[in-house]
Amino acid sequence: MADSTSIIDEEGNLFGVVNIIDALVVLLVLAVVVAGVALVAGGGNNSDTTGGIGTTYVTLDLGEQPNYITSAINEGDTYSPSGNSNLTITDIHLAPSGDRTRAVVRAELEAPATGNGIEYLNAQPRLGRQLGISTAQYNASGTVVGIGETETLDGESRTVVIRDTMAASGARDVTAGDEIRLGERRVATVEGVAIYPTGNANQYSVFTEVDLETYSQQGDAYFGDTPVRRGQSVSLPADEYTIGGSLEQVGAGLDRGDTTVVIQDTLSERSASEVSAGDEIALGGQTAATIEDVAVYPTSDASQHTVFVEAALDTYRQQGDAYFGDTQVRREQSVTLPAEDYTIGGTIQRVDGGLEQNSTDVLVQTTVDTETALSIAEGDVSTVAGYETAAVETVTTYATQDPDRTRVFVGLSLQTVGFGSDRRFSGTTLEEGNDINFRTEEYQLTGPIQRVGSLEQRGTPANQTVTLELSDVDE
Repeated sequence: MADSTSIIDEEGNLFGVVNIIDALVVLLVLAVVVAGVALVAGGGNNSDTTGGIGTTYVTLDLGEQPNYITSAINEGDTYSPSGNSNLTITDIHLAPSGDRTRAVVRAELEAPATGNGIEYLNAQPRLGRQLGISTAQYNASGTVVGIGETETLDGESRTVVIRDTMAASGARDVTAGDEIRLGERRVATVEGVAIYPTGNANQYSVFTEVDLETYSQQGDAYFGDTPVRRGQSVSLPADEYTIGGSLEQVGAGLDRGDTTVVIQDTLSERSASEVSAGDEIALGGQTAATIEDVAVYPTSDASQHTVFVEAALDTYRQQGDAYFGDTQVRREQSVTLPAEDYTIGGTIQRVDGGLEQNSTDVLVQTTVDTETALSIAEGDVSTVAGYETAAVETVTTYATQDPDRTRVFVGLSLQTVGFGSDRRFSGTTLEEGNDINFRTEEYQLTGPIQRVGSLEQRGTPANQTVTLELSDVDE
């Protein structure tokens, strides 16, 4: 019989009743069960399994809201849907969306901590979950689109260029320094404006450099629900106008400068006479172009004139190319310059160079009526819209078999424009065989060029004696 005072008897039984090995196995099983229950109750591997309060931050897209709702939303607004769950707004992003406002907020969530985060209203705040906000002033709900550890939306001011077509009256109101506000919040600032003509005199093409207040979502910048990248459309309603166009540039502003071009057009005599060096093409209070030089020439139609203008265009650069409004500045592109008294709407003949006006001698041959031939004299001047374009230097006439017609060789000094080696009078390149139009108040003649750079016929002039036999001569 074992000693009643011994804890473990000689047979290994605890208090003489339970085998010590069996007791250790039972204790081990109980320890595993207790640990499992604790793990399930904790919900994860968070080191805080004591049932304390945890914190996380979410981005809520509240969608389009009435303006009176978004005006009431402020940082610091709180909502406690239950005794152990609390939501506090920590940052706000607003963007216009028609007659409503797109709202995105950052919110701090406080709720019981678990091993995997927190249990806000008995569920984890996962992406896509709908959360409500209810205060004394408003009710709203939104979708969780971001989860993180910072209280701000990771926003920044992003420089963009917006292209829009606006009425002339609205374009005049767009001014650098204008702020686009939604309630008391600034969402964009106008930094620069470039205004260009269109084919419609009542509408302008407007390029606006704007600093947008954006926020970041999964590494991309957003303005409202619009990703900030080229081609996307945004709307910015100011007090007196609305900019609503596409993003032409992102991350850079208007790189503006003057580009000198030569433009060729055909104008009426009245319009051609109005074009003068120094004229400014003003649009919406801005100078879009300045006329630096002018050359005017006759055409075969007395009511129409060929006009060359050297103009300094206010252009902007995009990916290395110069643009005047929607038009890339290069040869043969069409541009419109609407002045108060005339409109130039022609094609670009030269870029980064002006009018090279010079005097060039040519010899022109033509056949005219005898009366006109007698009117041609050295010193005659052709004046078009107030500009002297050509002068007669030499005249040589020859009879033809038709007594009413006379062949003439006229040496002309032409006021020409140059494009490198290419010299032109009106729209005609100075090459042998090309026609030249010459007009004075008394006569007009048109004929092909026989020589360029000389006023004389080829060969050496000489006198020759001939004998003429006359018959049927009336006394």
